[in-house]
Amino acid sequence: MTPSTGAAEDEGPAALLKTAEVARLFRVSRSTVTSWAYRGLIPYTKTPTGHLRFYRASIEQRLAERNASVAESPSPREQRR
Repeated sequence: MTPSTGAAEDEGPAALLKTAEVARLFRVSRSTVTSWAYRGLIPYTKTPTGHLRFYRASIEQRLAERNASVAESPSPREQRR
């Protein structure tokens, strides 16, 4: 999958994250990140050698969305009331 052209792509190589870096940010395995990419859940590009790279801006946006949804979810204790 190659994402549409956007500002994140214009920031150069420093704006790209490796699979392991994304996995660490989301606290999931590398295979989960790869699965998300191939399922179209997070935009990515490939290096000439076939390694996946992820756009920092897109990942930061997903993290913010995820953190917002977690903050809005009731805790298990609140759900039992």
